Amino acid sequence: HIEFIPWVKQNLKSNDVLIFGSLASRFSQNFECLQNYLDSPCLKVFDVNLRAPHYTKERIKFLLFKTDLLKVNEEECEILSRWFLDLQNPSIEEICHSLARIVNIKGVVVTLGENGAFSTFSNSDSKVSGVRVEVKDTVGSGDAFLASFLSKHIDGAPIDECLKFACATGGLIASQQ
Repeated sequence: HIEFIPWVKQNLKSNDVLIFGSLASRFSQNFECLQNYLDSPCLKVFDVNLRAPHYTKERIKFLLFKTDLLKVNEEECEILSRWFLDLQNPSIEEICHSLARIVNIKGVVVTLGENGAFSTFSNSDSKVSGVRVEVKDTVGSGDAFLASFLSKHIDGAPIDECLKFACATGGLIASQQ
């Protein structure tokens, strides 16, 4: 149960990052709090987490249109395509390009599990292979992926380098119980 803190909003600057997800916004108090932060000048990163029954299409659409950088997994990417795009059997690349254009998102990052990750930023695509690990538990690997990606991205690293580091970190977490 997240509470709105006015001084946090007042201090969010353009070089700050606000990471939010759909799962926490299932509670009306959290969603209202999040709405208060979403007009800040910071980089807004939406980590979609479609866990039934804790989301609605309308709420996801609202959050998409407040997003600068979108992080999804392959399944979530395909769900967003069915909901919001009129494409027949689209590739991940086509979905990402269409979402970025329609929603005016700066970047889209898709985790592809053992197959690595794909991203598009300003119509410049990057795809990296996954890191082979013995998967013990995937809980937290997506969060570790995103944190690692952002740590490099904020430092200005090339997107390929950001994705490689993120895949390695996500893989490391997945290899742990």
